[in-house]
Amino acid sequence: MKYTCLHSKHRSLGAKLVQFLDWEMPIWYASIQSEHAAVRTKSGVFDVSHMGLFTLAGSINAFEQLQRVSCQSLTNIQSGKLVYTFLLNESGGILDDVVVGQSEPGHWFMVVNASNQVKLQTWLRTQCPDLTLTICNAHDGLIAWQGPDVTQLVDLGKLRPWTHEQQTIFGHSVRVMRTGYTGEDGVEIWAKHAAIQAIWDALMALNVVPCGLGARDTLRIEAGLPLYGQELDETITPYQTRYRRLVKTHAFIGSDALQAVNPTETTMVGLVITGGAIARTGAEILGGGMVTSGTRVDHRSIAMARVPSAQAQQAELQVCIRGRQHTAMVVPLPFLTHA
Repeated sequence: MKYTCLHSKHRSLGAKLVQFLDWEMPIWYASIQSEHAAVRTKSGVFDVSHMGLFTLAGSINAFEQLQRVSCQSLTNIQSGKLVYTFLLNESGGILDDVVVGQSEPGHWFMVVNASNQVKLQTWLRTQCPDLTLTICNAHDGLIAWQGPDVTQLVDLGKLRPWTHEQQTIFGHSVRVMRTGYTGEDGVEIWAKHAAIQAIWDALMALNVVPCGLGARDTLRIEAGLPLYGQELDETITPYQTRYRRLVKTHAFIGSDALQAVNPTETTMVGLVITGGAIARTGAEILGGGMVTSGTRVDHRSIAMARVPSAQAQQAELQVCIRGRQHTAMVVPLPFLTHA
């Protein structure tokens, strides 16, 4: 079993700990509902140190190799911006969705999904032989501080959404990224273990609410954000997601295969299920389609679904939940209006 540098703090706070992949992680502290509400109304902090923290270094040739594995252009990372992109296989399927940035010329960093760390280590070293890849989790951690109160409690200066810079937070020099996975404003902080621990303690002293992976999931569903293994996998192309715009015109692995794909065959929709039953991953939709993620937020049962484009034009769909049909209203994503 693996443990993050905050594991002892989770235990002292009474977190409900569960096995997530190879990690023991907090699923909640008080409750999923209260932690969800804290992020929407105040702020909450998540330990996401299980995410893969990669650094990459190399020459200009190495950057061209990095550009080749990304369906989104990485040119903007040279100006302090962060890029959200998909890494694809030769068939155009999604190997992972990642965030990429540049720390200095010839040096880049990448945040990858915990479930794909081993796969991507091998794949990146094969596809980018001129890049030196280092996995930083043994000495670095990552926390996500999210919610409307973040900017009231810390001065982010001129840091804009989807940019990053080295800043001093609570006395520690850290990489601050104006990103998140909740639909709220906030930051993700990448730093050495000692700094992560100290910043966590400082946030607890400010009464920032500690949040587990349960609330992280309900928040991201409400914000219409994808989870690898549910909305994304190696059989799904970018054209079957909400992120078709990530496919650019440069040559990248999978670009040839995508030319043979109908980009409008299916689409993602939001569903609000009447009666309150929760449509879980895999629930079938009559006439075609499938629920990819579902939950209940504020007494409302919501779900994301991949459906044929014709189905998306209907006002209502029938969802099969535990052997019974339930009516669901079709709504645009995200459910959260300001996400």
